[in-house]
Amino acid sequence: MAYERTLVQIRERSFLDLQELALLVIRRRPLPLLLALVAATLPFVALNAWLAEGGGSFALFACYLVLPTLEAPLATAGLTVLLGGLMFGERPSAGQVVRASTAALVPILLYQVVLRPLLLLLPGRLAFINEVLLLERGPWHGATGRSAQLCTGSVVDLFLHWIGAFVFASLFLLCFLLGTGAVLNALFTSELTWDRPTLSDLGGFQFQVGLWLVIGFFAVVRFLTYIDQRIRLEGWEVELRLRSAGRALEEAATW
Repeated sequence: MAYERTLVQIRERSFLDLQELALLVIRRRPLPLLLALVAATLPFVALNAWLAEGGGSFALFACYLVLPTLEAPLATAGLTVLLGGLMFGERPSAGQVVRASTAALVPILLYQVVLRPLLLLLPGRLAFINEVLLLERGPWHGATGRSAQLCTGSVVDLFLHWIGAFVFASLFLLCFLLGTGAVLNALFTSELTWDRPTLSDLGGFQFQVGLWLVIGFFAVVRFLTYIDQRIRLEGWEVELRLRSAGRALEEAATW
């Protein structure tokens, strides 16, 4: 691994800095990140559409808003694996991403779908469960403890981050719906209008695209937050520099 050539500069950052950094990461690697997100989310989009077919307002709400919150950890698993490789200048192949994601599928289902609703009073314990399972690859039964360790002293901050992410995501979705709706009206109709979103729009193409873009974006933010926590708690930047120095000494010794 190229410890000295990381995807982002290794240093502590605030929550707003992490969101800005996520935009820079996406701008630098747009195609692989988008492909990883689209390939993983299409099956869930199709499943939700099938479940909501013929249903009323409750079915729309459940299938297009509630289910995606449970599906998001599974849909962004490949994205997390890809980011873990890109972090050190690697470019995991599609097969490597699929294998790594599949290997952690059962533990992710157990923690994110079964246990998470039961641990709502302890939200900090599972904040980085995906990153621990997919990137650290330790014993799956110790993932909760490891995730809780990474949240040490930051549970309140992480909860506030979650609230901030929810607010930003809601505003983005609203602006995305209004903006794309206005553009489509301008292109295909004779007048520019600002249609007010309704519940029926949940199953529409625009809403689904906006929703999964938000989920993908905050998966990148969560990965960068995980890196930030390791820097703050474990002095990870020092560890990486020592590894680089050790490798340089080993290479020098071979000469």
